[in-house]
Amino acid sequence: MRIEDVSEKPVVLACGRVEADLGRRELRVLGAPVALGDRAFAILAALLDAPGALATKDELMRRIWPGAVVEENTLEVHVSALRRALGPDRALLKTAYGRGYRLLGTWTMRGPGLRHDAAPAPAAAGSLPLPLCGMIGRDIAIAQVGGMLREHRLVTLAGLGGIGKTRLAVEVARRMQSESQDEVRLAELAPLSDPGLVPSAVATAAGLRLGAAAPVAATIARAIGDRRLLLVLDNCEHVIHAAAEMVEAILRICPNLRVLATSREALRLGGERVYRVPPLDVPPPGLQEPGRIAGHGAVGLFVERMRSSGASFLPQDGDLPAVAAICRRLDGVPLAIEFAAARAGTLGLEQVLLGLDNRFELLTGGLRTALPRQQTLRATLDWSYRLLPEAERQLLRRLGVMAGGFGLAAARAVAGEREGDPDAAAVLGDLGNLVGKALVVLEEAGPATRWRLLETVRAYALERLAESGEEAAAARRHAEFLRDLFVPGDAARQLPSTVESAATYGRELDNVRAALDWAFSGTGDAAMGVALSAAYMPYLFRASSMAECRDRAERALAHLAGAGLDARLEAQLRITLGLALVYTTDQVKRTGAILARAVELASGLATGDGGADTLLQALWATFIYKFNNSEHRDAQAFAERFAELAQRKGDPADVLMADRMMGTTLHYAGGQPEARRRYHRYLRHYAGPCGQRHLTWLHYDGPVLVKARLARVLWLQGHLDRSRTLAERNICEARAQDHPMSECLAIGEAACPIAMMVGDFDAAQRYLAMLAEIAGRHSFSFWLGMARCLEAKLLIRRGEAARGTALLSAAIGSFGAAQQSLHYSGFVPDLAEGLAATGDAAGAAAIIEEALKRAERSGVRWHIPELLRLKGELLLRSPDNPTVPGEACFEAAMTLAAQQGAPFWRLRAALSLARLRLRQGRPREARLLLTPVHAGFTEGLGTADVQAARTLLERCPAQGDDGKLDGLGGPLARAM
Repeated sequence: MRIEDVSEKPVVLACGRVEADLGRRELRVLGAPVALGDRAFAILAALLDAPGALATKDELMRRIWPGAVVEENTLEVHVSALRRALGPDRALLKTAYGRGYRLLGTWTMRGPGLRHDAAPAPAAAGSLPLPLCGMIGRDIAIAQVGGMLREHRLVTLAGLGGIGKTRLAVEVARRMQSESQDEVRLAELAPLSDPGLVPSAVATAAGLRLGAAAPVAATIARAIGDRRLLLVLDNCEHVIHAAAEMVEAILRICPNLRVLATSREALRLGGERVYRVPPLDVPPPGLQEPGRIAGHGAVGLFVERMRSSGASFLPQDGDLPAVAAICRRLDGVPLAIEFAAARAGTLGLEQVLLGLDNRFELLTGGLRTALPRQQTLRATLDWSYRLLPEAERQLLRRLGVMAGGFGLAAARAVAGEREGDPDAAAVLGDLGNLVGKALVVLEEAGPATRWRLLETVRAYALERLAESGEEAAAARRHAEFLRDLFVPGDAARQLPSTVESAATYGRELDNVRAALDWAFSGTGDAAMGVALSAAYMPYLFRASSMAECRDRAERALAHLAGAGLDARLEAQLRITLGLALVYTTDQVKRTGAILARAVELASGLATGDGGADTLLQALWATFIYKFNNSEHRDAQAFAERFAELAQRKGDPADVLMADRMMGTTLHYAGGQPEARRRYHRYLRHYAGPCGQRHLTWLHYDGPVLVKARLARVLWLQGHLDRSRTLAERNICEARAQDHPMSECLAIGEAACPIAMMVGDFDAAQRYLAMLAEIAGRHSFSFWLGMARCLEAKLLIRRGEAARGTALLSAAIGSFGAAQQSLHYSGFVPDLAEGLAATGDAAGAAAIIEEALKRAERSGVRWHIPELLRLKGELLLRSPDNPTVPGEACFEAAMTLAAQQGAPFWRLRAALSLARLRLRQGRPREARLLLTPVHAGFTEGLGTADVQAARTLLERCPAQGDDGKLDGLGGPLARAM
């Protein structure tokens, strides 16, 4: 039959689900028109002249473009368009490579007087498509959905577009078919534009032969009857009401029928069980082990699709973190991951990762045979967005400003809904609908319910928000909500303090970041940004985000003029910035000025309206600044001022803080017994963090800091086993707090140096690696400097004096203006020892003399006994052999150690003096001197100094000569 023969009548040629209306020049699938250009339809008409016969390329080009010179690729473009329009029936169009094309299938004519379904449905109609690739990362989902289908007659797979609902449904159906022998039929609803065609699509899938009348649900249900059938109803969302009516009818009438539906929302029918298809699992942030990264479903899919795209990709260990980052940014959504993998095959992993900020332009180029809405990431979301009512579209757009999770109050705020509005419940209803349609994720249910947008959905929402012209207003409402949440609305309201409020602060971190970025942008509101920064930065500091805290506080301070900030918030901003500067820079002078202004502002506030809390914070911050820069007497003065105010205010938590501060100043001043008493009192009365006001403005966990300092006190007091045990346990406690700054302190100030002092160098090396990793990950410049100093100290103690001395000199210098800091004092003995061991005794002596002078000036005297001992050793090694001055240094060191309550220093000084006595031929005096000191040590007997004392006593005769004692002398390094 040639087309010209029926030109007088409207002719429709049909094959299965596909109809070609030659009169109207229209292609229809399941009765629904499919968009197709004139040239592509002309190719279809030409092929229909002789179905199954080869139409060469030359013939087609002469017929479609008569008299024109046309390139062959022009024909291919229109053939590809025809193949896309055929969709699931694209196999009807067969390519004879290099020659031309054939149209397969049995085509019958329909027209006036012809039965609409005169031809039987093809045998393959409604059958499951053969799998082109295996399922990756869906084993659990397949098992769960299969279990649900065995128990329930209607299961709906709901989820975001591109989440993999169709693939999951087909795979589950295929496995159910193999195990039950039930019929399995697939009805694809995606091509339908008219809901009225749903019954026809189901009938065709079920292989039914119906009469001329348009089929209805009840008719189809009766025709199915009691057949044992699993019907897969795919892509219901755009015809959701018709699909629901169809399913309800067939389930009511057909006792042996089950339905597995896929949709972006539930059908909402009785007896329905909804399985919300989750994203593929992605590696958590920070995971670096290649084996564990590769075990996640999203990564497996990315690697497989990258290979199948033709890329010669054999993932190396170094590639997998980038793959993991891409998968996280794409929320584990399979379709987006497939797009990204295809792009990575041509652009490379790093370019794809960088390009995800513009993901809708990057992630295109889906399968040529895919539905148009699955050709690009934007098209996938466009499809969902167009199906929304306008109110839900508006809410989704405005929720795009939420960079993190959000509660109902925040959603109402950005939507512009106010308490008391007549439609006050509208946002909640629309939000619930968006969750049901998988465009919003329920993050946390309960009294404080929170939702969030996947990153890709948020990026799409922001695009739509910008197009709508609502962006500025929504961003302002978002920032206003956060400002009202965190900025004190009245003078009596306290700044963030309790555990509960700290949890609130943590949940809103990403939202605050987004609000601050907007506030300080060209279209933002800097005054709002300054107020929000002042109120929120203490939390950021507490969260150990030091560099970010510093940078954001600096930006707020730069906009302070004209911001109209009240004195308390300005003081808060300066306090936080000052503390952040202490730990991330060496801007000593500027830091001091910022904190001095904070104290001045806080002192001017009335104590009855919350001003006392601000002043306590300012005093604390200035204490830290003075303490870390070795202005010890000034630090002690601020601690005493804090203690006085705490006593007047009467809050037990503040009084404990004063004990903590005073204990620290006493420890470094050399008052170990009183420091220990203060620390024990703090720990005895500490009631845990619940309700404690200091959580968001202290940079270390209170008990962790006190236990670290107490471990040092116990070490100096000779309780060496207890000291080491406490220091080791304290690291675990700091880690349990999930507070990296506290973990650094527990390692760097106690566990690592104590391990070195007692001679356990292997443990010290392990601690060093831990400290360097944590400090590097969080940009803690102070602790990175401390790690370098401790590494140098360990090298010197292991006998690598030249390397250790060079590294220690450089590391101390890296502190810059802060090299006079308190912590420098602990490394002076090591630097002196290293210089002496490399032959620079004069340099060592000069360093010790300067350190002694500095200790007297600053009041940091805890290490003076050790400095005096070292000075004595150096004097003994001088060419003039000034025994008397060296002996005097040892005796002074022992006396001062006793006054400080530091038996450990006294033992080391006694060892040096006992060795001198032995070299002088006075062994009895050496024994009399060393015996009571050694006897005071009842633990830590295996540590280096205690063992040295015992060895000396064992080899020290009641009488003898120098010849028996040669092994007890030696260089300064041995005395150390």
